[in-house]
Amino acid sequence: PEKAAEWAETLRHLVERRTVAVALNRDRDLAEKKVAAAEKALTAAETALTVATENCKAPADAMADIQSRIAQQESRQSLMNTQNILVRNIRTFRAITDLAEERTRLRKGKSCPLCGATDHPYADHPNVIPTMDQNEKELAEVSAKLEALNTLEQQLREAETAKFAADAEREKAAAAKEIALSARDHALAERDEKRRLFEDEVRAGKEQWNELKNTLHAAGFDLPEKAESLPDAITERIGRYRTAEKVCRTSAENWQNFRRNKALPNRKNGESHNGSQKRKPSGPDSRRNRNASPQNGSLCWATGIRTQNRAAPMQN
Repeated sequence: PEKAAEWAETLRHLVERRTVAVALNRDRDLAEKKVAAAEKALTAAETALTVATENCKAPADAMADIQSRIAQQESRQSLMNTQNILVRNIRTFRAITDLAEERTRLRKGKSCPLCGATDHPYADHPNVIPTMDQNEKELAEVSAKLEALNTLEQQLREAETAKFAADAEREKAAAAKEIALSARDHALAERDEKRRLFEDEVRAGKEQWNELKNTLHAAGFDLPEKAESLPDAITERIGRYRTAEKVCRTSAENWQNFRRNKALPNRKNGESHNGSQKRKPSGPDSRRNRNASPQNGSLCWATGIRTQNRAAPMQN
């Protein structure tokens, strides 16, 4: 019974270990799903980073093109200086044109009432008065260049803003990729740990089961088909052992009581005959009685009930 109890306890431990292995296998499957989800998230992050990197190229190319075009233009300061000169010339020419009636009053050698000059070339030679057409044309060209330069600079600012936004998206995508990569690595480490725990538990359980199975086979124990039913079988066997042990103990006590009760009258009879003891019987009948076992004699060992059995044959 002690061995059977030890076997049952070992097998219950194996069943518990199997339950642990099932739970570890479930954890391992969950870890596998986490790895798959982490791999999917990492792939999405890498794709987003690739798209963000591509989106940075267009603003950068636009900036380079605009900067090249600006470099080919005349400087803003030079254009503005030219524009100022042309504006002053046009104003002067307009003033000269507006003073045509005053020039008719000028006299050679007399001072001009406006500027005090005594030489009056435009009054003496009206055909040499310059016109505003050339200056206005040049002013229009300079103004167009300035407008084009303003447009290019505005486009450059827009390209810089777009590039800044694209760079920010790329950095955000790169950070998301790092996070996804770290999560994937963590999931892989967790999966490997769960897998190791499961494999170790299964290996240890198989070794312990094989050891117990060999021990039970060596003890002549018939193993059930399923390991889960083996604890109940061993428990049943323990119960039978303990019941048999209890019956044997009760039978032994009954046998001892019977012998004690039988010897008590004989002792009293011996004392009534001057303390003489009853002589032990001798002969073949006595040998037969001594050779008889409790189960084959007059008293059953298991039940304590007197039986009538045939005498064993004499030994020659």
